[in-house]
Amino acid sequence: MKNPAGLLVPFAACLLAVPLQATVVSTCVTPAGAISCTGAFGTPEDAFTETFALAVSTAITVQTYGFGGGTNAAGTPISAGGFDPLVALFSGPANNATLLLDGMGNPIAGADNLSGLFSPGCPPAGTVTVGAVPATCGDDRLAAILAPGQYTLLLTDANFIPLAVNPGVPGAFDLTDTTSNIYGSSTGTGAYT
Repeated sequence: MKNPAGLLVPFAACLLAVPLQATVVSTCVTPAGAISCTGAFGTPEDAFTETFALAVSTAITVQTYGFGGGTNAAGTPISAGGFDPLVALFSGPANNATLLLDGMGNPIAGADNLSGLFSPGCPPAGTVTVGAVPATCGDDRLAAILAPGQYTLLLTDANFIPLAVNPGVPGAFDLTDTTSNIYGSSTGTGAYT
């Protein structure tokens, strides 16, 4: 996503405790027991997916650092000043992904604008002052125990919400097709606002 100055806005996300047999793509590194990804979004409609495989049941944690900064699992310092993220976990590959639900039927997803689905990730991520509000946490932290299988982590701008997450449209989605109407917004029309 570009900020008002037209610069790319960075992101950083980590999957902790994911075995190293996970498939790693894009700008990701694999420090011991983790996948750590960094990059930049060019538009608010960009989506980052990371598909990984688990051979055994594994407790995972997903932590973002792009909003408030911090140090990722690879030991790389991440500067504050990125964007407000949404993270969600899906089963299957990114082009045929089904949203994972917890034991209560809620999506395993987090964003500060999703009612009841924000799990603040501060600390370990830092906080920033937004306007006159000090110590704002915009980073997410998800924790789940996943069975063996293939999974996809999705990272988007918090306002570029997949319809699988909100309003919870069931079924498999191609998360790589951001030109379709599978991504919604506050308008519910698929248009980014």
